[in-house]
Amino acid sequence: MNLRKPLAGLILMLAAAGLVAAQLPQSVYFKDSAPPAGACTPGSEGIVHLNSATSQWYVCESGSWVAKTIDAAVIGSGTVPTARLGSGTADATTYLRGDQAWATPPGGGGAPVGATYITQTAHVDLTAEQAMSASGTGLVLNTTGTGVLSIFAGTSCTNQFPRSLSASGAATCASVADADLASNYSGIGACGANTWASTLNDAAAPTCTQPGFSNLSGTATDTQLASNYSGVGACTNQFPRTLNDNAAPTCADVAAADFATQTANTVLAGPASGGAVDPTFRALVVADWSPLTTQGDLAYRDATTTTRLPRGTDGQCLTSNASTIVWGSCAGGGGGDNITVNGAAAADADFDDATPAAPEGTNVFWQKDALTPNNLSAYVKAATNLIAGVITTAAQSFAGAKTFLDDLVADDNVDLTADITPAQITADQNDYAGCTWGSNTICRLDADQRRAITGMTAGSDGRIAILSNLDNGADSGIVIKGENASSTAANRFNIAADIMLPPEGSASFFYDATLSRWRLLSREFFHPATVRATPLILIEALHTDVDTYAPLLGVAVSSGTNPAANAGLVTGDHPGVTRIRSSTTANSGWRIQSDAGAFRLGGGEYVEIIFNPAVFTATTGRFGFCDTTSSADCVDGAYLEYSTSGVTSGKTANNSTRSTTATNVTLSAATWYRGAISVNAAASTVTFAVWDSATGNLLWVDSLSTNIPTASGRETALGLIATNSTTTATDLLHFDMLTYFSSRALAR
Repeated sequence: MNLRKPLAGLILMLAAAGLVAAQLPQSVYFKDSAPPAGACTPGSEGIVHLNSATSQWYVCESGSWVAKTIDAAVIGSGTVPTARLGSGTADATTYLRGDQAWATPPGGGGAPVGATYITQTAHVDLTAEQAMSASGTGLVLNTTGTGVLSIFAGTSCTNQFPRSLSASGAATCASVADADLASNYSGIGACGANTWASTLNDAAAPTCTQPGFSNLSGTATDTQLASNYSGVGACTNQFPRTLNDNAAPTCADVAAADFATQTANTVLAGPASGGAVDPTFRALVVADWSPLTTQGDLAYRDATTTTRLPRGTDGQCLTSNASTIVWGSCAGGGGGDNITVNGAAAADADFDDATPAAPEGTNVFWQKDALTPNNLSAYVKAATNLIAGVITTAAQSFAGAKTFLDDLVADDNVDLTADITPAQITADQNDYAGCTWGSNTICRLDADQRRAITGMTAGSDGRIAILSNLDNGADSGIVIKGENASSTAANRFNIAADIMLPPEGSASFFYDATLSRWRLLSREFFHPATVRATPLILIEALHTDVDTYAPLLGVAVSSGTNPAANAGLVTGDHPGVTRIRSSTTANSGWRIQSDAGAFRLGGGEYVEIIFNPAVFTATTGRFGFCDTTSSADCVDGAYLEYSTSGVTSGKTANNSTRSTTATNVTLSAATWYRGAISVNAAASTVTFAVWDSATGNLLWVDSLSTNIPTASGRETALGLIATNSTTTATDLLHFDMLTYFSSRALAR
């Protein structure tokens, strides 16, 4: 018959009917080479199955085979057979290795002899090199090649200490070094000359001090006082300041620093009286001033010594000669017209004569004019050049440059009579030298046609120069150029705008040596030629109408209006204010503007506008040079702009190609501002600025050097425009005034 493996937990039994499967009783043990498969049959609980391949036990619990382990804690008695611990033969000569094998130790049985094992006490199976108990010196030696420690027998070092031990146990002896004196001393720093390291510091520079006698033992010797000082050389009438090694000492006189500080009015002297003692500092006494003995005596030095000159008698004068001074009668008997100068009395005639010659060699010579008794002339040597001239009760005259050491007060007119008329100017002048200012104040200029002066020479601090343009019947306006680089810096005119000197016009300047520039003192402004060359436009918002902003026009944009200012906007600081207001039409507002092509930027243009924004939402404002007549951006121009917010920038536009400043300023509604647009003389840069109108504080400035419309066909307009994109009538801004002028003299 074909027998198959019965189900787990069943056995085959021979019965009358043949082989039948029967249920195993409890605690039956099976061994198989594989874990049990499938579920165990009911009633098989307690049957144990051993997987011989893995030594894993399985027990049938609740119809399933459950893997089981044996906890070592349940082993309560007996021992584990050595065969279960590892392979090989376990006996007294073997030990269990980590790979679960019983092995014989190297060198045979017992404790290892050649290996690096040590114990704290001697052992019968350990050699002396492997035991530590006999360590008498406290030093151990690593046996070469084995790693076994042996006791070091010791090596003696005399007045040194063992720096190192060799492999054989021999010591290397050495003296104590600096590093041995301070733990972790890094050797940082050093001591300077004449000092020593009194303390070595850990990881820091040593503490340096100057040694004193207390640092020396015994009696100080010459070599201790100066190292290796050889005693070379000596000092004569001085004392050795420094003792040098193998060289002569450094000798020096006694200096003030060698003495302690003293009270005022004391001297180093011997005693005031008595016997000789060392000098001290003391006050002078009368006896110190020998040979003076009497009140009124004078001391002077004759050819060799300080000598006493007894006081003179009443009325005597002190005179001198080439060798001494004496008391004698005064020249002129103490009165009269004579004056003694340089030790010699001037003759009476020299003082009274009308036209005497100034004596040679005298410093001052006074002369009284016999013909005009009120006149007194003072002559000074040319080298002194302080005051020379005639001092009278009438007109005064002074020759040459004079220096007055105090205020010059004039009770009458001060006339500037000296002038010069240089040659006619026939070309533009740089560093002009035609006006010789040495003795002149007025320079009378003449030009064949319009000419420019970019700078003027001979500036000295405080000098006043008056330039006057003569009228020769031609259109000969002379332009004084401000800060023009064609002249040397120190010869330039410090003026913000060019000045036109029309025929018969004038301007005065003074020289500022601190600034190194000629500065404007006064000028003739409202001369027709001046206004023609440097025009000025001033717009005040005194009316609210479509055409009363002459020379500009007020024009509605899409039905916008410009009604009167809101209450409170017209103040003492803002006379004449108009309001710009949008209508119910989108993009409406108002503009105050010239014709769109009235201005072509050529350099020197300047515009200022005073305005007060009412609202920023959906609102655009543009101020300066801008040719737009609607809410669209400018085609050509240089202008300030804000759009839908208070952020305000500077812009340039050249045929609709635009540039915007890198920075900006944020304005606030209901605040007065002053905005400016300035084109430089070369029309190469436009500068934009905004001030707080109330305080005058500069809030922002920036500039652009691109897309400046200067070419033909790129003309623009002057003025302002404000629009709003909504369909609600809204106040946009309040306008106070606009100012325009050209700092470049126009050729027309």
